[in-house]
Amino acid sequence: MNLQRLSGIMSIHYRNKVLWLYVFGGILLGNFLVNYIVSRLTGGVEIYTGGMSSIFVCLFIGGIFTAAQTFPFALGFSVRRTDYYNGTLLMFTGVSVLTALLILLLSLLEVGTGNWGTNLHFFHLPYVTDGSILAQFMIYFSLLLYNLFAGFVIGSFQRKFGGKGTFILMVVLFLILTILALLCTTNGWWGAIFNWIAGHTAVQLAIWLFPLTLIFAVASYFLLRRASA
Repeated sequence: MNLQRLSGIMSIHYRNKVLWLYVFGGILLGNFLVNYIVSRLTGGVEIYTGGMSSIFVCLFIGGIFTAAQTFPFALGFSVRRTDYYNGTLLMFTGVSVLTALLILLLSLLEVGTGNWGTNLHFFHLPYVTDGSILAQFMIYFSLLLYNLFAGFVIGSFQRKFGGKGTFILMVVLFLILTILALLCTTNGWWGAIFNWIAGHTAVQLAIWLFPLTLIFAVASYFLLRRASA
């Protein structure tokens, strides 16, 4: 593994500060400010919000754009596909670690300030924060890495099969999910599914995401090996 090549790939990703810092950070900050203002206007009524989920959605989209934007750019500089993939893997891991630490620190700050003085629960949420600090970090890290690679495998699929192939994939996935939902409804499986989820801690469920993330990562690798620029 050539460290110089890997650092070159990572620098390509980190140069896109508009996407990774300003857009994603701005969305999270704007979401928080809206919820904070609402909590102020309600006179301190206890509010639980899922606004933090915006960062996970953003990283999912970031994973898609990564393959779409940086892959052809890297190949244009005669970068090997394996080096591009390894550099992207390291970049995703670094982004997930730093973002997980940031969320964890903001969660602790939220508790330390008495929920921002307005009873707003934005970063420190029940169930997710029931475990230790390490468990909370593992939850955030797992979710972030999962969303990055879930987006990246879609972007890699688009590089390999084009827009038409990606559209067909989305239609097929939608039909599969619809059929599964109908089967769960007609057979009364939803109760068993929710009971299974409730019977596990958040960190246990987060650990289950790692095998799926690995599948996405491996699939992305093989897709990019044969993808055109």
